[in-house]
Amino acid sequence: MAIIAQMAASGALMGLVYALIAYGFQLTFATSKSINFGQGELVMVSAFFTLTLITLGLPYWLVVPGGLLFGAALGLFVERAAVRLALEQKSEGWILLTIILGLFLFSVAENVWGRDDRPFPTPISHEPIHVLGVDVTPVELSVAIGVFAIMGAIEVFKRRTLLGKAFDAVYGGAVEDLVFTALTDTRFYGLNYNIPSLCFGATGAAMHGFNEYVDLESLRKSTKATALFIAEWCGVEKL
Repeated sequence: MAIIAQMAASGALMGLVYALIAYGFQLTFATSKSINFGQGELVMVSAFFTLTLITLGLPYWLVVPGGLLFGAALGLFVERAAVRLALEQKSEGWILLTIILGLFLFSVAENVWGRDDRPFPTPISHEPIHVLGVDVTPVELSVAIGVFAIMGAIEVFKRRTLLGKAFDAVYGGAVEDLVFTALTDTRFYGLNYNIPSLCFGATGAAMHGFNEYVDLESLRKSTKATALFIAEWCGVEKL
């Protein structure tokens, strides 16, 4: 029984890491409608860059933000040089470009840092803690806390925007994503002007059909949510 509990705890902690990876893919697709297949290599190179800063003798409190900034800059470069360029040309070549960039980064890592495993130093103890018959290390617990903190921070950011607040005030819930096999005019803002856009409105059915319709109650609520968003954004004055 103790072995099963240990395996379950270890599997759950490892699963959180995979959940964070999947969350990264989902977040990338939700914002750009593309998937970066070189995402793992970006994280790997950023980790090696951070390890290099540690070997240079820089303090840990400075090394971690430096590695995060390097990873963000590297991801921005990939998005600008590969993904966005291909999307603007209405090409699916971004899929191949991210794979090629991933292989290139993997080759760079092998030639610069070698092929051997290199432990990443951390001030957190590796001594296991015995809890209810299960051994967990502070490093594993810190990873779990970090995963939940990252996911929570992103969800708070997504749900606390002005439009999100307006929608919640009217509908009593979070904004629901809808994916369907069609295009909206928001694509012109993204492709031609690089302006992130969303399509928000009332619900209905049979779009572009002879029996197309919109739900009037939904139209009333979406209009109210839009008005609240405008009022929150622009401010109001007493008459």
